[in-house]
Amino acid sequence: MNKKPLFSPHFAKRLNLNQEEMLELINKVLSAYQLGQLVEAEGIEVGYENVNIILKTTSGKYLLKILIDFILKKPRSLVDSRRYIETMESFRANGIPVPRLYPVLASSLNRDEVMDTYLFKQQVPHNPEPVWMLVMEFFEGLDFIEQPPSLDDIRTVAKYLAIINSSKLVRQPVYDPWQPHYLMRSYEESVDILKEPAKSLIDDILHKFKNIDQEKLPTSVIHADFMRNNLLKNTQGKYCLLDFGVVNAGPRISDLAVFLAGFCMDPNDALDKNRLAYEAGLAAYDQAIHLSDYEKKHLGTMVDAAYACFHLPALYEKIVEDNQTEENEYWVQMGEAGLVMTKKMGL
Repeated sequence: MNKKPLFSPHFAKRLNLNQEEMLELINKVLSAYQLGQLVEAEGIEVGYENVNIILKTTSGKYLLKILIDFILKKPRSLVDSRRYIETMESFRANGIPVPRLYPVLASSLNRDEVMDTYLFKQQVPHNPEPVWMLVMEFFEGLDFIEQPPSLDDIRTVAKYLAIINSSKLVRQPVYDPWQPHYLMRSYEESVDILKEPAKSLIDDILHKFKNIDQEKLPTSVIHADFMRNNLLKNTQGKYCLLDFGVVNAGPRISDLAVFLAGFCMDPNDALDKNRLAYEAGLAAYDQAIHLSDYEKKHLGTMVDAAYACFHLPALYEKIVEDNQTEENEYWVQMGEAGLVMTKKMGL
């Protein structure tokens, strides 16, 4: 196996394990799931929650996910881990393309180490609480940051989002500073570190946002992170949706706004191109789910709020949590650029 570090120091903070400790944990996982001998392991730096590691073994290629709660900054509970599995299986049953899960197979494990079919439990150093893990297939494809979506991609993916927002899956709302319907609270947490021009742009949005009566907005289960980095497409034209750690409940146009801002449009593109992408995504979604007049009236403001909520928590991570990663800086800059763009578009 190669000797390069599995992860950066910032990434390692998610679980507080050094490379030797992580390799020991990986080998226990391979034994539990009977996945062969380790050839290579690579930590995936993208994302804020969970510890994701690509495993290449003598029997194939897999993705190990160690479940970490980003908001609470600690391992997910058993209840929350089961909810993660339930979400994936529910989406799959409704026709959403999600990775296949692998079952725990080792008969030598005791009941305390295995819960349900897919979850594997381990007590690891430096963590008072046990960690829960799962293994899923590795989908060979590119995300839509690497390959920007076509209008056909946008229309197809919009229908997947509509299916999710029509799901009967039940979730209780949990505060998430990245979600546009929580703009007011997210703003309050970061207002002291906001700088121009973002502050003036967000202040303008807040005046419009306060006119939205969220009690009038239909609610549903929301993916809450339906963006370019969480959708893959392979060379055969098949899609795969990733990341179910922040699935939540909230206004469905909040989820739609995140999709329009974070998947359909790109602040680096021309305004006309972004208008076409916005209209394509909205039309495909509306055809499947039929938005109310009230939702349509306030959707533009919710898209503005989505860009604000890309910028605000990322700025908080940068200034308060000293997150200097390239990814975090991407969201700081992308959020601000999106605010400038939508003001020009007049959504």
